[in-house]
Amino acid sequence: MTVNINIQEAEVTFSELLNRVSQGEEITILQDGVAIARLVTVNQNLPKRIPGSAKG
Repeated sequence: MTVNINIQEAEVTFSELLNRVSQGEEITILQDGVAIARLVTVNQNLPKRIPGSAKG
């Protein structure tokens, strides 16, 4: 689920936002109603990339 938060609120509650993101929530940061950033978890379980594997 994505939650929209304005930049002023994000500045004040940043550590809380990071806790929420670590629980799987996505947070979009808005400035004047326009999305400028998105906080998401880092997926560390991605398979290793093999250069050239998508050729042809």
